[in-house]
Amino acid sequence: MILLRALVYQIAFLAWTAALGILGLPLLLGTRRRVMRFGTFWSAGTLAILKACCGLGYELRGREHLPAGAAIIAMKHQSAWDTFAAPVLFIDSASVIKRELGWKPRYASAREGVPDAVARLSAAQLK
Repeated sequence: MILLRALVYQIAFLAWTAALGILGLPLLLGTRRRVMRFGTFWSAGTLAILKACCGLGYELRGREHLPAGAAIIAMKHQSAWDTFAAPVLFIDSASVIKRELGWKPRYASAREGVPDAVARLSAAQLK
């Protein structure tokens, strides 16, 4: 049963992503705000597919402790789920990746020219 649910999720996810990828192409000529809203729509749909196919939901706790304005949210990255959830949970969010991910060909080509990678420092470098 788990294998069947995973297969159904994969098919639904790929169909959703392909459909929105094609429909969203003209938005790339638009503003950052529109592109981000469309990306958030895709993320919300992906979370809905996860809920429907796999029963994977979430409960948000502590939102009242977040500041009203801009903030840095340091998430302890646990899985790919956080990647889908962040744009839905934190409106107009931006991501920062560690510099080492740029060494992997998939990340390097996708992130080319995006200056949001940071270097990790050793304890000796912090002194």
